Amino acid sequence: MMDFEKLDLKESYDSVEDKIVEEFLVPLLQNSRKYYRTTGYFASSALAIAARGLFPFIEKGGHMKIISGIVFNKKDIKAIRDGLLRPEEIIEKYILKELESMKNGEIKDRVKLLAWMVATNHLEIKIALRLNPNLNYEDYEISSFGLFHQKVGIFIDEQNKIISFSGSINETKSGWVHNIEEFKVFKDWIDCERKYVQSDLNKFHRYWDNKISLARTYTIPEAAKRKLIDLAPKDLEQLRHLDSDKKKRTDLILWDHQEHAIKIFIEKKSGILRMAPGTGKTITALTIMRTLIEENKIRGIIISTVGNDLLKQWYNLLLQEFRNKYKILRHFEKYKDIQFFNEFIKNEIVIIAVSYQNLTKLIDATDKDLINKCLLICDEVHNIGSEQKLNSLKGKIKQFSYKLGLSATPIRPYDIEGNEFIFDEIGSEIFHYDMENAIRDGILSELEYYPLFYNLSQQDKDGIRNSITNFHARKKTENPMSDTELYRRIANTKKLSMNKLPIFKEFLEKNSQILKKCIIFVQTKDYGLDVQKIVLPHDDNFRTYYSEDQEENLDLFRKKQIDCLITCRKIAEGIDIRSIENIVLFSSSRSDGEIIQRVGRSLRKDPDNPNKRAHIVDLVCQDDLKKPDKEYEASDLKRFKWLQELSLVRRKKA
Repeated sequence: MMDFEKLDLKESYDSVEDKIVEEFLVPLLQNSRKYYRTTGYFASSALAIAARGLFPFIEKGGHMKIISGIVFNKKDIKAIRDGLLRPEEIIEKYILKELESMKNGEIKDRVKLLAWMVATNHLEIKIALRLNPNLNYEDYEISSFGLFHQKVGIFIDEQNKIISFSGSINETKSGWVHNIEEFKVFKDWIDCERKYVQSDLNKFHRYWDNKISLARTYTIPEAAKRKLIDLAPKDLEQLRHLDSDKKKRTDLILWDHQEHAIKIFIEKKSGILRMAPGTGKTITALTIMRTLIEENKIRGIIISTVGNDLLKQWYNLLLQEFRNKYKILRHFEKYKDIQFFNEFIKNEIVIIAVSYQNLTKLIDATDKDLINKCLLICDEVHNIGSEQKLNSLKGKIKQFSYKLGLSATPIRPYDIEGNEFIFDEIGSEIFHYDMENAIRDGILSELEYYPLFYNLSQQDKDGIRNSITNFHARKKTENPMSDTELYRRIANTKKLSMNKLPIFKEFLEKNSQILKKCIIFVQTKDYGLDVQKIVLPHDDNFRTYYSEDQEENLDLFRKKQIDCLITCRKIAEGIDIRSIENIVLFSSSRSDGEIIQRVGRSLRKDPDNPNKRAHIVDLVCQDDLKKPDKEYEASDLKRFKWLQELSLVRRKKA
């Protein structure tokens, strides 16, 4: 075991620039005898990703103490206040429910590792709840607002040297692997840092011993502890594979539907995987990439999609997966790496992230025999069927030996030519996994649906009537209005109806909590201003996101530094922010694709909040429900029926 002073540690770490697991967590665990941690959320996945450090820690008698927050729903808090349940009983219920859900493959192994550590006294866990600050400690009650959210870690080595760290990172896989996180590091052998280390250590002990007035900690209830011990293997050697570099990375755990999708694509070489948002299409694609490279079937990979946000997300993921293994390039924003792709691919494996706009340029700049040795991944593939891209790419995508399309909604509404181009160049739909099945399988969260009904104003009705009159009047002219244009005009009138606003205002008066971890979709920036006026009295911690120059607001939302984001169509696709729980739909088009994408933002499972339940607030036009026979007036009815049915889908019991 190495003295802490001999470790090459930095003063601070940033997950964008640093490999925080390999460079910080693992070496410190390997050389520690104690690890104390306060965290807003804790998940067994955190143990598995640190397995290379954890096994030496265990073998040398290491002892870990974790204090984790937990989120109670309003019913639980009311039950405690009414004296119907004790906090320990609800904690027990949460833990037992989570253990029951973890039954697949490596997930089960992670729980077994956690169970073994609890059973052998290598790990103690306490749950912390925030108390009501308006009451004395003796008359405590659980607070209905605010969480225990401290994120501090403390390592102690054999020489009693201490290192503490604090920042934004939770003790979960997402915290250590996926999120953009940063934390500061303090060492007690450095004079100016010693006071910070001692403060962190003292505060941890005070939380652990229930000596802080605004929080109370609870040990794991006996029934949950017994369940854990029952899951524990007799021999830790049974779990050694978690520490094997020869195995798949622990953050690439595959569900059955992903395994099936991968097998189909490898056999067919071309086609579209249609997978509901949050069901792992990105991990599926990464596994396909890894498989084809390891089997020497490709020399290069081109990942193309639309929007800088999604391209950046892909690029960062590529760095996490393949840094120091393959050459990673990008061609978007200020980065212009197309010129290097053709040169590098002659001698090494190269992966590049490039926009659809520049995909033609990349193909034209690359030798045809090298293009034939590449995998092309088209993410949000429906976007490649636009008229402009169709004209520039026709016949060029066929050159690739492997062509993979990804989307939850690959069909372009009312665009026969665009759909034919996609299917001709990339291939047909070869796999489909929808939201209903994903909820039943426990891969997506269950949801609550709140339809808010409004009536069209006379101005709205006049606008719709004028659109219909214009449609019929132009039928016999040289410039007839298409059905699509009529539907668009009617939909736009409803999206901008001012009668939605007082209905939403009334709803917020009783349900302001919906603004936490929330995205509100509006049609225009001006309409968004009216929505902001309604939101402001209830929660001023919101931002807007309408254009590229507001990207920092999306980043703040991703980091949970703001509660609510008001936006247009911009983040309907692709962006993975798993903490989103609530969606408000002021604007939703006739397109099945758009509504699936928007609702899908909230259904993704959040490792930091395993009991998450999504809430969809939908402004529904009463006229659509009254006149279902007219297709151009029934778009809200179709959405209402689908969301109502989706809200009834329940997870299959283990």
